[in-house]
Amino acid sequence: MERIGMITVYISVLLFHVNCATLTGRLAYFETLHHRDFSHVIHRRSLHTQTPSHREVAFSALGRRFHLFLQSQRGLLSPGFQAYAVDGAGKKKTISVDPDEVYSGYVEGEPDSSVLAYFEDKDLSATIKTPEDTYVIEPSWRHLSKSENYSMIAYRGSDMEKEFNREHPNHIGSQFCGAIKEGWNATDTSEEDTDKDDDTASRAKRQTTFTRRRCPLLLVADYKFYEEMGRGAEEEMGGLKRTTTYLIALIARVNHIYRNTSFDGLDDFGFEIKEVRVHETATVPSDPKRLHYNMDIQKALNRQWDTRELLEVYDEGHVLMRG
Repeated sequence: MERIGMITVYISVLLFHVNCATLTGRLAYFETLHHRDFSHVIHRRSLHTQTPSHREVAFSALGRRFHLFLQSQRGLLSPGFQAYAVDGAGKKKTISVDPDEVYSGYVEGEPDSSVLAYFEDKDLSATIKTPEDTYVIEPSWRHLSKSENYSMIAYRGSDMEKEFNREHPNHIGSQFCGAIKEGWNATDTSEEDTDKDDDTASRAKRQTTFTRRRCPLLLVADYKFYEEMGRGAEEEMGGLKRTTTYLIALIARVNHIYRNTSFDGLDDFGFEIKEVRVHETATVPSDPKRLHYNMDIQKALNRQWDTRELLEVYDEGHVLMRG
């Protein structure tokens, strides 16, 4: 019998650096861009759909010209995917998500390049990898004050300060979630395999253990993360959608790395997002003696979360007794 688990990814400003802050000490060099600096060619599947099936985006930055060919990235969201906003009382409402809004592609004339991108209104957010460097385009509101002259920033991966890179490396763990860490078995495998020839047993176990190559994910963002990612949006649902799309694009980047990595001779492992939950406001625990990972601990107890404590609270069914 197949055992399928769902990995929960908890995302908090305390645990995950969104970089919504000053660029001083983080980048040696960056440039600002405006959506007027970009040209677009949009292709649709039919006259009746609003979302492009693929698009071309061209712009100049960082001393070179970029001509991106982008196609909607399918397969990252599960067929039954749902996204919810959760209020302080735990009540959920649906966030509308278009599965075609995250793109993957390449740079014209550079066969070894790869691009992962999405759009926040008219602004591009993209990671462009080429043999010479990695280029990042992202909305400027995350780092700079609002301006009529720009709405995005562009920088090279090589321009990130080394000290900041050491503190917050873009590193992906060597284990592939459930397939390696927990083990997904398409059929029951008994310990009797240990009595067989080692090579035969190893091959047999591999064939049964790794038939499923997608790790299902539940993404949970706390209210502080939403406050950072949703701020500045013209309307509430705009901020919720922005936060949800950001999370999906984040997993898309990780998924791209995993699908192009071989694990002991096994490849094409990746992720599938089953659900996203975004907390709009802090949660008020129903039991005042208990902690909740999404509570405003500063307001309730006049202190900050310890990282280890926060993870333990989330891990222990989301609540722990207050000490």
